[in-house]
Amino acid sequence: MEALLFLFFTCPLLTNKSLFNKTKKCYPRRRTRMCSSIPVDKRLVYFPFSLLEKQKDASWTLNSKAVSEFLQQYKHSPVLFRNCFPDLFFAITPEELAGLACEDGFVSRIVQLCHPSSKEDKVWKVSWGPFSEESFENFPERNATLLVNDVERAFPQVEELLGYFRFISNYRLDDVMLSYATCGGGVGPHIDNYDVFLIQTRGKRKWRLQLSPLKKDEEDWLPGQDLRVLRSIPSMDVECILEPGDMLYLPARYPHWGISMDNECMTYSVGLRLPSIENTLLAMIEHYDATNFSLKETFLDESIPCYTAQDDPGRIRQLQTMRTKLFKEIRYLLADELNFRSCIGKLLTTPTRWDVTQLRDEETLSEEEAENLANEFWLGHIVLERTKGCKAAYIPSSKKVSNILLFVDGIEYRLPKGKPFLRFVKAFCDKQIQPWRLDCRSLGPKKLRGLWIHLFKSLLLHHSLELVTK
Repeated sequence: MEALLFLFFTCPLLTNKSLFNKTKKCYPRRRTRMCSSIPVDKRLVYFPFSLLEKQKDASWTLNSKAVSEFLQQYKHSPVLFRNCFPDLFFAITPEELAGLACEDGFVSRIVQLCHPSSKEDKVWKVSWGPFSEESFENFPERNATLLVNDVERAFPQVEELLGYFRFISNYRLDDVMLSYATCGGGVGPHIDNYDVFLIQTRGKRKWRLQLSPLKKDEEDWLPGQDLRVLRSIPSMDVECILEPGDMLYLPARYPHWGISMDNECMTYSVGLRLPSIENTLLAMIEHYDATNFSLKETFLDESIPCYTAQDDPGRIRQLQTMRTKLFKEIRYLLADELNFRSCIGKLLTTPTRWDVTQLRDEETLSEEEAENLANEFWLGHIVLERTKGCKAAYIPSSKKVSNILLFVDGIEYRLPKGKPFLRFVKAFCDKQIQPWRLDCRSLGPKKLRGLWIHLFKSLLLHHSLELVTK
């Protein structure tokens, strides 16, 4: 049965969207290559609890006790979960992944290891998508990997997978990347500046790990590569093998190297990111400048008194004055609580790799159509639901800021304080990874209708709400 599932090696790739319609000849099936089996290293933390528990309706939910136990290791050590996902409902096929790699709007790449037997001459080459069908007809039998980001945007079952990470704030869930690799394939030894959960869905992958984070002064990157690969790691001597249903958790900056052990290896990577300090500062400058704080006009010149140099014109003067002025401007910007919240909320929910409109099959609504849909929903004639995959977060009102701030895919909505609006944003954001539909009966009195219609119209125009057609 398993052999029948992997038509990737016998025919040109096909997708559920029928991207490839031409009739092609079939190719002989390639013999599956397997690497040697290595037992789990005893130094690696092996999680003894079942992270999921099965309900009476055959669905799986998080085991609260197991989550509490895991959080004690969270951020401190790699953790291995055996048979964490006994029901691989979220698995997709190599054909489907290859089809996604051919579409615009998704970031995809093929990584190939050249000279794998040489320690000094290893070279990782990267080709970027979108790819054509022909790219996969002669996919290398060894040492090659296809990677596609944001696969949850295309497959509901993958988005459902994110529901099992509900013990982590939604805005930390960056995306789900899926890789397919032939024997020996991988992206080389490297570190990530964010936490990651690695879930095996097909085949086997061997992982080599270091059980301590890599410091900045220990980084030694191999030159001449198309991606960042470490030349050497002081103590990457821990090895384990992931089989379908297994999961490996790695905190940020822990060196690791995944190597496919066969021609059926598929691995999900669930990344947990926070913006870098650099990106945060750049976002703040852009945001505050856009809100008429006039950073360019109020920077330094007006605060530095005129000075005519006599004997030493090459000397830089007034350093302390410049520093004092700069500190004053930064404090002034951060003191504005509303703008600070607005900036951070948009930063944490802005998509990092894709354009929202590229992934919507529906035609863009006109303002009139959006307003009609909003009114029809309010009257109970239609049903609206949150668009699959949108990234949402909120900040409740406070003594300093009276507005409830809702952020969806980097767009800000300022709502009045009050229970109806707080109830709405909590439902919209807290349950964003689970199926959820709007119910106008819970939105408060009719006198708020105008505010709700305006909000629904904006969400519809920005593709954050959509009409339920079934």
